[in-house]
Amino acid sequence: MNIVFHAHAAVNEGLQRRAEQAIRKLAARLPRTVDAIVRFTEDGPTRRVEIELHAAPNRRLVAAGSDRLYDLALAEAVTALEAQVARERAARERRRRVAVRKADDLAAGEPADDLGDGADGAVDADGAVDGAVDVAVDGDGAGDLDAARVAVPATTPVAVPGPAAEAARAPSRGALEA
Repeated sequence: MNIVFHAHAAVNEGLQRRAEQAIRKLAARLPRTVDAIVRFTEDGPTRRVEIELHAAPNRRLVAAGSDRLYDLALAEAVTALEAQVARERAARERRRRVAVRKADDLAAGEPADDLGDGADGAVDADGAVDGAVDVAVDGDGAGDLDAARVAVPATTPVAVPGPAAEAARAPSRGALEA
């Protein structure tokens, strides 16, 4: 892992070493860490330390701390970054548990819950299907509407006709001339 230091002020070697140790410790807890950038800036009496940690795929954690001393600003930035890494790890663990649960359900022969939001296609006491949509259709052309119930998975895209859809279906001007 590559660590880049940007110092817009005089920063001693000991402070850089502490920053590097803290970043390497955090990188060990966050898988696939690529690199880190540490920026030391000062604005009058305020010292600011910003740490940017890059992890694959396209994860960027940024934390900053400011105080009158660089040591305290670094400690604040590292504490904030530790909290972000802990949240990332917890989210990753949640995603892993959900994937394992779905794989176990499929292995047990249970149908996958593809209706979304807890909808499992079960019939309620009033005869309504969980995850279903009521649709009124004029099926026989007599002008009266017949009721139908259709199960719609949450991931199914719904096309709504409109001017944009009609324009997409219309042939282009070049196709008409050819």
